[in-house]
Amino acid sequence: MTSFWGYVTEGCFLLVLSLWWMINTFADIVKCKHATRTFRPKMTYPWPGTNFPVEIMYKIFVSTFGFFGQLAYGGGKFYDEEGDFKSMTELMYMTIYGMFMLHSVLDLSLWLRAPLVKGSNYASAATGFFWYAFALHSRTDDLEGVQMMVRTFPVFILLITSACFVLEPLWSRGFMCCVVRAFCVQTYATWCFQSAHVLHGASAFPGSEPNPSWDPKDHRNIAYTAAFFGLHLCINLVLVTATYTATALFLRMRHGIKVDNEDDITSGYGYKTLSYSDDVKESEHESKVKLLSSYAST
Repeated sequence: MTSFWGYVTEGCFLLVLSLWWMINTFADIVKCKHATRTFRPKMTYPWPGTNFPVEIMYKIFVSTFGFFGQLAYGGGKFYDEEGDFKSMTELMYMTIYGMFMLHSVLDLSLWLRAPLVKGSNYASAATGFFWYAFALHSRTDDLEGVQMMVRTFPVFILLITSACFVLEPLWSRGFMCCVVRAFCVQTYATWCFQSAHVLHGASAFPGSEPNPSWDPKDHRNIAYTAAFFGLHLCINLVLVTATYTATALFLRMRHGIKVDNEDDITSGYGYKTLSYSDDVKESEHESKVKLLSSYAST
């Protein structure tokens, strides 16, 4: 993540993972609503129609690839001939990928019914994203302007993702944590593409040279960076909506599963959306109660 192709590679990996979460979560929501079942969040989804943990295998591959990629990019040594530290950025990213390697192993162990603490996969994922956010924030001390903004905006996204992994097993009947974490990871994935373009630009592999066409102190570039982060939020929100619609249409055409929109998301948490007829009935009921109260008082 210190070069153009590093940003692009990580963005592709995270985009695939977020879409996988989103499609499977929306499919579960539609199926549960059709069958009048309670939605239960899942940490990991298998390959459709099988019990093969394809998501876990994907996470093991991505984290291992990132760990050894950073090791190779740093030269395999983190001190020079004089004994001073070097390549500390690569070492920091190795700890990030190492945390997600640990999460993948714990997730696989729980999948195989190993005697581990229940929820350790959620705890390791929350810790991994929290450390990812803290590590990005720690790199902003010696940066300014555009460079600082590019690395600061994702911190909030990653902290929200970490919070979702904490709340999801506690909020066992809601789907909002699943959707929000998928949205946040997808937003960070698309922001990786933006960061690659702004910080480095497409150049010779691996593209670690700074982008000469971007002045990090120019206020116009700073305003552009802030505006484009908001644009990324809007675009990814549209993609979330489109993904739900596409998933629902696929299930309708392929399996005949049809759902309507008579209620909104509050119905899953004990609330009921009032219609005009409900308001009229409630007003009539209140009038009768007041009339009976007046008779009783007289």
